[in-house]
Amino acid sequence: MTAAASPTAKRFTVVTIHPEMIESPFAAGVVGRAATAGLISLSAVNPRDFTDDKHRRVDDIPYGGGPGMVMKYQPLAATMRHLQAADAASSPPARRILLSPSGTPFSQARARALTQHDHLILVCGRYEGIDQRFIDNFIDEELSLGDYVLSGGELAAMVVIDAVARLLPGVLGDDASSDDESFSAGLLEYPQYTRPPLIDDLPVPEVLQSGHHGQVSAWRHEQAMRRTATRRPELWRAFREPAAAVKKWPPGLRLAERLYLCVATPADLALGQEIGASFGLPASHVLLKADLAADLARLTSLHGDEPAVHELTHHDAAALAELGRQAFLRPSQAVVLTLPAASFATLAVLALGHLLGPPNP
Repeated sequence: MTAAASPTAKRFTVVTIHPEMIESPFAAGVVGRAATAGLISLSAVNPRDFTDDKHRRVDDIPYGGGPGMVMKYQPLAATMRHLQAADAASSPPARRILLSPSGTPFSQARARALTQHDHLILVCGRYEGIDQRFIDNFIDEELSLGDYVLSGGELAAMVVIDAVARLLPGVLGDDASSDDESFSAGLLEYPQYTRPPLIDDLPVPEVLQSGHHGQVSAWRHEQAMRRTATRRPELWRAFREPAAAVKKWPPGLRLAERLYLCVATPADLALGQEIGASFGLPASHVLLKADLAADLARLTSLHGDEPAVHELTHHDAAALAELGRQAFLRPSQAVVLTLPAASFATLAVLALGHLLGPPNP
């Protein structure tokens, strides 16, 4: 499948009973051009060529009964031994991956990690599965594309090849291209626009036409964060913006400017202010429960929307993560955390640390 691959080319070998499925999709596009240029090497090996019977069977009935057939150990093991023998002089050895719905979810981070391996062997299952003894003896890891079932592993293997190959130096032409793509920084990609600047009464955002690279970069980052917070809450909860970068956010986005603590008694006020100050909150952001009704009206006038009030009775990381996501998406809304009289200091520190990051040194 590859002509004149260089000695340093990343190698992808697909073990499949349908090698023709692998060949045609990579005849063009980014991966096809990379193969033609010798940056990567693509090959497919058919386990039927390593069977020990005249019918070239690669499957048999499952032990214990049940529907369908199971891929046999012998043809797959013989295939892998053949590949390992051909690879004997290589160091380190190839990374052997089974594409399986039972595998670890494939991600951009995993794609980037796989670029560190010179040779990837991607094994494609078929039928009801593969004899577990082969997996135990020959597979380094299992990868899944998601919680659904395909007819075989070939499509998944093609996804892995494409995702890994485009991260290799020289494949995209501009190596910075992969850095701006979805998931590369833990975020979805920002919206893209091209000419003309106005079509069907739909304009391109003015900032993108300004020529001000700093403003364009800031806009794109904000849009990526908003898109991620809206569409992929689980990605947003895992995303952590460095404190120095948060300081550069537009004022409305910075939660510290509209986050308030509400303590139960006047005796708690001084300690609440001390805790708040350690996270960058001014003293005016620590409220008293007795004055809360009046303060809520004031905060509505100050920030624009009616404040969101959350009563903290215990530390709940998942609830705080969701609170932070909702707060990011509502920049004109103050957030008030009401604290109990008992153990309020511990709860305040945990909550502020989760929402704002570590306290000031």
